[in-house]
Amino acid sequence: KLEQPIEIEIRQGETTKAYPTKLIDIAPQTISIIAPQEEGKVLPIEGGTWVKLVVSEGGVVFTFDTLVQGAKIQGTVPVLILQKPARMERIQRRSNFRVPTEDFPVKVKYIESGRVHNITAVCREISGGGMMIIVDTYIPQGASIELNFKLSDEPEIFSLIGEVRRCEQIET
Repeated sequence: KLEQPIEIEIRQGETTKAYPTKLIDIAPQTISIIAPQEEGKVLPIEGGTWVKLVVSEGGVVFTFDTLVQGAKIQGTVPVLILQKPARMERIQRRSNFRVPTEDFPVKVKYIESGRVHNITAVCREISGGGMMIIVDTYIPQGASIELNFKLSDEPEIFSLIGEVRRCEQIET
């Protein structure tokens, strides 16, 4: 969407540097961004240069390579005109990488309105920062939960205390 903050990555020799910028126009064949700057000076990027744009949308990060087609001044703003990409790639940008799991059962215990609820869930992803579990009921955001599960054929049962960060309905 227009005025959305994005990042442009530019390869300079052996290094790649990222610069903040904004999307300012979307045309049928091109997109325009505010030309990146360093120390208050517009970076000289020639037409024909390949760059990478990184776009965050609703917590999801997309990236794509594109070709610089030219530059112009729009009012007083220096603008880069880029080729509109054919496709965007979703990337992982988290401090803890998520690992998809083969669905395994998780016993979930939580308290809501003074009542103790015991349900069985299925784990879909696990990371150093949490788990994605699939449940057939709504558990409120912020609720404290106790999780009990086994990994693979290990005899040990893991018991964890956690907090619901997000609960969304998914299509099945």
